[in-house]
Amino acid sequence: MTMRTKLLACAAALGLTGCGTTPPAAPVSRPAGPPKRIVLVTIDTWRWDALGASGSGRVATPHLDAFAKGGLYCEKAWSSATLTAPSHATILTGLEPYHHGVRNNHGFKRKQETETVAALLRAQGYATAAFVSAHPLARVSGLDDGFTVYDDHCAPGNLLSVVPRWRKGDETIEAARAWLRTAPERFFLWVHLYEPHDPYDPPEPHRTKYPAAPYFGDVAYADELVGRLAAAMGTAGEKDAVWIITGDHGEALEEHGEATHSLFVYDATARVPLILWAPGAIAAAKLDHARLVDVAPTILAMAGQPVPAGMDGRSLVGKETPQGNSPAYVETMYPFLDFGAAPVRALSDGRYKVIDVPRREIYDLATDPAESQNLDGRTRPPQVEALLGALAALPAAAPAPVKSGDDDDAKALRSLGYVGAGGDYALGRSGMDPKDFAPLYRKLNAVRALLDARRWSDAAPLYAQLLAAFPRSSILLCELGLVEMAMGKVSEAEAHLNQALDRNPGNSHAHLGLANLAIGRKDYARAERHLLDVLASDENDVEANFDLGALYFQFLGRPAQAVRYWQRFLELQPDDPEAPRLRQILEELKVGSR
Repeated sequence: MTMRTKLLACAAALGLTGCGTTPPAAPVSRPAGPPKRIVLVTIDTWRWDALGASGSGRVATPHLDAFAKGGLYCEKAWSSATLTAPSHATILTGLEPYHHGVRNNHGFKRKQETETVAALLRAQGYATAAFVSAHPLARVSGLDDGFTVYDDHCAPGNLLSVVPRWRKGDETIEAARAWLRTAPERFFLWVHLYEPHDPYDPPEPHRTKYPAAPYFGDVAYADELVGRLAAAMGTAGEKDAVWIITGDHGEALEEHGEATHSLFVYDATARVPLILWAPGAIAAAKLDHARLVDVAPTILAMAGQPVPAGMDGRSLVGKETPQGNSPAYVETMYPFLDFGAAPVRALSDGRYKVIDVPRREIYDLATDPAESQNLDGRTRPPQVEALLGALAALPAAAPAPVKSGDDDDAKALRSLGYVGAGGDYALGRSGMDPKDFAPLYRKLNAVRALLDARRWSDAAPLYAQLLAAFPRSSILLCELGLVEMAMGKVSEAEAHLNQALDRNPGNSHAHLGLANLAIGRKDYARAERHLLDVLASDENDVEANFDLGALYFQFLGRPAQAVRYWQRFLELQPDDPEAPRLRQILEELKVGSR
């Protein structure tokens, strides 16, 4: 039983059905000058071929097809990272991950000296609003910069779940629709949909239409949601508007032995659809080469704003568009930062692709689009040598974490926003090759399936085996500790959770687990410290706000201190099942204080 379950027991003792419309096939009359409305839609985990317009035949997407066929469409645009937070940071800043500073889905924050396209547009008089659907994009990532409205409300998480907090797409669309009802005439709107991210669970009728391919059922549902957003925009979404629709990264679907994403940078996860749609301003055309780092400068160019000199991307439209392909950079630091395996970085000119890992990989994408024939060790053409040299010259990854006692290094890390896991390393091709890491990661996913089935005793020894391969992984130590906590092995759980914090002082799950254990032995002061540590890193952590309010209200007898945390919880989770009871308690406290 978690702390929340216990505390709720004590406290208790005291849609939209429209299908939307598609954009018009023919250009509409458009006034001169910058557009009044700019809409960015990002679809999480959207493969390049998960679109009817791609010709793959794998899914029907009528709304998205209408945008693709009526706009500038790049079938296989390059993502800069096969992870949600780093990729979105690139989309919003026009910077590569080694410049904006977000290298993983947790533990990193956008560098303060960088600016988002929202901040630049807001300075030009645009109203700005964002509606995101998953915790990796919560405001703790720093991606809220420049947004007047940043709606990152997601359902509370589960300590024993590796699925991040997220909300269903229809809830996100309805929140955006509500904002649009009173939105000013000139705005920049970003809507992020978590579907079709794993676990795939499309609603009807898409579940029935894609019984053997639920991922594509979720894509079909995302298409429906985009249609709803277009319907909410009405004629304002057709005239004097720009739409940018893209994925953040793809999904492997077992290609190269990867079930989902984040381990590799092959095209299945590194390339996504990119659509620019602005009737009367952008002619319908196919674009052979584009990168997500180009999105921000393209938005600025469309808005008639200069592109900052420091941006890594370039505009895809306008007279000043450079000729020729700019190299595409792709990375994933997840195996490296969370487990200590080798970093994965790649560079491509569109024809050749080089992947810098311990067993280096080189592919000719023109003759081998499946990336099945590694050309490393053969005679390399000049283009490959140029890519290898350019990749080697790129900035290094963030430094490794250090213990808090190492003051100088700790200050340097904090300045980078890094509190992630992993061991000491030198950037390069050291560590376990991702091709060797993948089987171990599949084993980890199998262990996590045991957690979903609540088979704690079966999972614990497998975690011990994985820790033998990755002894410095805060993630694995934390998950093992939480499993032991569920089994009632208090001393073992506490030891492993403390080790997880030693590896990564910012591991919020470890703090929350230790807070639960402290409550169990009535060490309320220690529980308070752990919960405050979580909120010091992320003041919007849903569980920590709820738990700290409950700690003050029930166990410490300081109800006045509970108010601010429960109020914040209600702001973050207004529709939580416990919200009515919490509001009642807060109202009683308010009356009692008069």
